[in-house]
Amino acid sequence: MQTAKFARLIAVSECVAFTLIAGSTLVFAKMALAYLGPLTITGLRYFLAFLVLFPFLFYHDRLTNISPHLWFRLFLIGLSLYVVGNGALYWGLKYVQATTASLLLSFIPLLVLIAGIIWLKEIPKRLQLVGVIVALIGGIFFFSPGQKVGEPLGIAIVSLGLTGNAAFGILGREIAREQKVDTLT
Repeated sequence: MQTAKFARLIAVSECVAFTLIAGSTLVFAKMALAYLGPLTITGLRYFLAFLVLFPFLFYHDRLTNISPHLWFRLFLIGLSLYVVGNGALYWGLKYVQATTASLLLSFIPLLVLIAGIIWLKEIPKRLQLVGVIVALIGGIFFFSPGQKVGEPLGIAIVSLGLTGNAAFGILGREIAREQKVDTLT
């Protein structure tokens, strides 16, 4: 019983840590833009993550069974999220508030839902459609007061990043469905 409690404590701690990291990312990125470029911030962030996770790739010999075609698809995943998705997001932060960028990020599931219908032939459930409607209504209320100077450009740039994030979601789900590579890899 103690093992189950310990495992639950670990899982809850990981969730809290992830929430703190993810929730503060845009705020810290916005502050870092005063000193670094958006692609530099993105590169440093993910290179640090790579350094932390790299040793785990050699556990159970994870890298030997990956075909060149799968390597290319993994490369596309990295390009779509880390370069296009987050690079454009951080670039757009130069023109919009972190809260605006965060709201725009909440539309990624909508893009993934639409792309999932087209690309993966996944039919959404009724509750997912209700979520889409709620998100759209929230966006209308958020943007109804109007925009400040420079915000339309920032929204366009962040929207480019949203497409990169959505591509990551679709490509990642496609690979996950094939079960040819584990999540860590």
